[in-house]
Amino acid sequence: MESLTSQRGFSLLSVLFSLSALLLMLPFFSFIISLTDQTSFYNELSTRQFFHFLADEIHQSTSIIAKDNKFVLEQMNGETVTIEKYSQIIRRLVGGKGHEVMLRDVRQINIAEQPYGFHIRITLVEGDIYEKTISNYK
Repeated sequence: MESLTSQRGFSLLSVLFSLSALLLMLPFFSFIISLTDQTSFYNELSTRQFFHFLADEIHQSTSIIAKDNKFVLEQMNGETVTIEKYSQIIRRLVGGKGHEVMLRDVRQINIAEQPYGFHIRITLVEGDIYEKTISNYK
């Protein structure tokens, strides 16, 4: 039978000391985490996704009209799709109905028709500028 005077294991004093050291270091962890600068790519990713969706809409259209910085697209199924700036968003309307938000926080959109497609320039509220040239295969 082992003696009760064994020196193995944790004492209450060592547990309290470890716990107090942990509680003293805890406020510094939140400070260190706040120092790490995490760059957000939300605007870039959402704008790239918008350009991708717009290119798909253009490529699937039979007729494309770009005027007043908006697109009016005639789809293969006969529906008319309008992509336009409305307040600070770019929205998609089908047959003049609905309201599908394609991009948020838009200050300005410029559409320039090129011989081979369209050049789109988007300025966001934060001042970021994104440009894309979408070729028209027709």
